[in-house]
Amino acid sequence: SNGCLFGDGNGGQGQINPLSIRTNNYGNADYDIRHNFSGDFLVNPKFKSGSRVLQAIGNNWQLSGKVFWRTGLPFSVSDGNTALGNGGGSTFATPLGTGWGGSSCGSANAFTGGAVVPCINSAAYLDSSVINNFTAWSPQTRNQLRGPHYFDMDMNLFRNFQLAERVSFAVGLQAFNVFNHPNFAGPDATIGDSTFGTISGMVNSPTSPYGSFLGFDSSVRVVQISGKIQF
Repeated sequence: SNGCLFGDGNGGQGQINPLSIRTNNYGNADYDIRHNFSGDFLVNPKFKSGSRVLQAIGNNWQLSGKVFWRTGLPFSVSDGNTALGNGGGSTFATPLGTGWGGSSCGSANAFTGGAVVPCINSAAYLDSSVINNFTAWSPQTRNQLRGPHYFDMDMNLFRNFQLAERVSFAVGLQAFNVFNHPNFAGPDATIGDSTFGTISGMVNSPTSPYGSFLGFDSSVRVVQISGKIQF
C-alpha cells in the first residue's frame, strides 16, 4: 500500500518473514474495501390544488441527499511482545485454532456489566510473553481482519423563490450526518497493549461544511442554514 511508506499503521510496513516477502506480507491493501455504496437523490415535489395559496406553500421545495455505506477497512493483529523480523518490526500474532480470519470487529466495543468487552479475543492468540523462542512463523498474513463498517447520510431541504425569469433564490437547511450515526475507527490490534481489542476513536466524515479535504475532526451531526442564488 502506497509503496509501504504511508500506510494506516494496521497492516505492518516492514518485511515480516526474512525468508520470503509473500509469506506474511502478501495480503489486502490498507485501503481494501470489498463492498461500497454511494448515491445521491433529488426530489422536487409538485402539488396540484385549486387554491393558489396552497400551491404557493406546497411547491418550490427541494429535498436532496447523499448516502455513503461501506464495509470495514482491513487490519492485522501484531504481537507487541516480540521484535523479530527484518527492519525491527513486530511480528504478527499467532492465532490458536482456525476461523480467526473470518472474524470482524463489527461497529464498536460491547459493554457487559459496566465493563468494556474488546472486539478481539486475546485468548485466540498465542501469548508469546511466556515462551523463550518460536518454532514457526505466524500463519497470519497482512490485513485479514476487518474493522467497523461506515455509514453516513447528508440531507438538504431548500425553499426556492423566483426573483426573475432566470434568477432564483433558495434558503434552507443542510444536515451532515443527519442521523447522527457514530462511525468508529479500527481497534488497538497489538497484543501486549492494555487496550488491546478496544476501539477508542471515531473516523472523519467525508463531507462537512468545511469541505471533504479539510479533515473535519468529528462525525457528529452538523446542521447549517444556507442560502444560494441561481442564475
